[in-house]
Amino acid sequence: MVRRPLLAALALAPLLAACGFLGGPDDPGPEIPVVTVETTPEGMTVLARSPAEPLLLESVAFGADGRLLVSSIHRAGVFRLGQDGTLERFTTEGATHGVFGMVADRERGHLWVTTSNTEYDTIEGATGTALIRMALSDGEVQAVYALPGEGRRLSDLALGPDGSVFVSDSTGGGIYMLAPGSGRLEHLADAPARASPQGLVVSDDGRWVIFANYGTGLHRVVVSTGAMQQVRVPEGVEVRGLDGLARRGNRIIAVQNGTQTPRILALTLSPDWTSVVERQALFEGAPLSEPTTGFISGDNFVFMARSQWTDFGQDGAPETPTPDPAVIGRIALN
Repeated sequence: MVRRPLLAALALAPLLAACGFLGGPDDPGPEIPVVTVETTPEGMTVLARSPAEPLLLESVAFGADGRLLVSSIHRAGVFRLGQDGTLERFTTEGATHGVFGMVADRERGHLWVTTSNTEYDTIEGATGTALIRMALSDGEVQAVYALPGEGRRLSDLALGPDGSVFVSDSTGGGIYMLAPGSGRLEHLADAPARASPQGLVVSDDGRWVIFANYGTGLHRVVVSTGAMQQVRVPEGVEVRGLDGLARRGNRIIAVQNGTQTPRILALTLSPDWTSVVERQALFEGAPLSEPTTGFISGDNFVFMARSQWTDFGQDGAPETPTPDPAVIGRIALN
């Protein structure tokens, strides 16, 4: 997990952020009941909530069968939302440390995840961080791309149009790229001061990447050169404290959990991606609690509306054996 700055009245203070991971179909693991919520808040549909157990869910994606996959940092794996209303372990227990990002490449049949050994998971042993490619159908590990060195923690990730994968190192501050056919992560750029890069989006032509740096806002990177510049925003628009990013056309859908009021934003970009020309709040306030990441499905944004980060201490231990459930939400983009 990564300690990030919290923006309250434009003053920075500490805040937590992180992501989730995977497992294997031959080892379904314990089944965990999922409660489907009957009543929903105005403007948001609550798809499901976890049991009142310490799971620390961070990311969500669609599996090959169309069912939701959710990543757990504390339980160090990816779980599948069963048709019978249960969560089933998708990845083999012990195959990963805590997972910090997850994105499905349905076209190529891949599930990409980032993993790190932290105090928040239940795995003991050597430290390290890596990008892992798995089969979207069954969670089988296909390739592991480690990022060596101390003080690094791969977190969020995004897919390019050609299958390239872009990854942020929320602790070390770097932005990395895995090109198709490459066997290693290539350094692309470094975040500026107060570095804690989080979510990323890639342009349709693969020329540009925009990432959210928690303390300084949005930054655009030219993929071919690594040149970086801060994305301009209208006066009074706050884009610090952003976590997960997704994209629909020329709009970034951003999860903002580093302000006093958490919210889901739509940020319209200029044609050259150098500035935000319009900001719209799609949803804000309760029941959002440390919302993290999400993905776009048709005309909807599916996301982790409550992640349980507020139920874990700085030592990585859950503060209660029965925290409030994690919540998966959906809001309309139209």
